[in-house]
Amino acid sequence: MIDAGSPWCMEGHSVLLGQDITPVLESWSARPSVGAEGFTLTLQVAGQIKPFDVFLTASEAKTLAAFINAASNDSVRQHLTTR
Repeated sequence: MIDAGSPWCMEGHSVLLGQDITPVLESWSARPSVGAEGFTLTLQVAGQIKPFDVFLTASEAKTLAAFINAASNDSVRQHLTTR
């Protein structure tokens, strides 16, 4: 399947193919939810026709933001050290 051009990636000692690969996020948006304290996160994933919504409480949104910020900082550090 790999020789035929199927997408694949290595995760540890495993080779992932097709639907086992983590989907690619094409776009996202967030908006305050109406009627509940929190946010609605809308995700558009590659290969999916319709986006999907995820409700996050305020504390879940803060945790996600902290995780994304930490991952972004790690990515910047890796880029600077490999130059």
